[in-house]
Amino acid sequence: MTLQIILIVLATIILHEGAHALTAYKLGDRTALEAGRLTLNPLRHVTLWGTLIVPGVLLLATGGKVLFGWLKPLPVNPERFTHVTPLDGMAIVAMAGPAANIVVMAICGIALLIFNTEALRQAFTVNLLFGVVNFLPIKPLDGWHVARYKKSISEVSA
Repeated sequence: MTLQIILIVLATIILHEGAHALTAYKLGDRTALEAGRLTLNPLRHVTLWGTLIVPGVLLLATGGKVLFGWLKPLPVNPERFTHVTPLDGMAIVAMAGPAANIVVMAICGIALLIFNTEALRQAFTVNLLFGVVNFLPIKPLDGWHVARYKKSISEVSA
């Protein structure tokens, strides 16, 4: 695995988390801002085990073929949402990360039509994978949170 792909993955996960934080903020929750997490600075999102140790061990153990990790959980307080109900807000915040990946993937796809570079192909692929995988309704992925909160909304409405 090259440094280029590692940087693309890092940028992808930071944009993903930034989309969650910005969405929560736009819905009225200032928790991420107050915690210093409404930023694209990767150092504010890094966790020792999930961002450094586990990915490092996997890269070494697989000869650079497997990379998996995670960032600090983003603090969100649904009671602070001012524009939506707490359940709707949590579902929207959960969707924001994968949606951002799909948007970046689309931008990379368009850019690939003009500039056919390896970096754009890698960015397209990484964002496609992050977007699709994170939409899956499997705990602890974002899709699971969307399904959980949307199910709760249905139960409240019934």
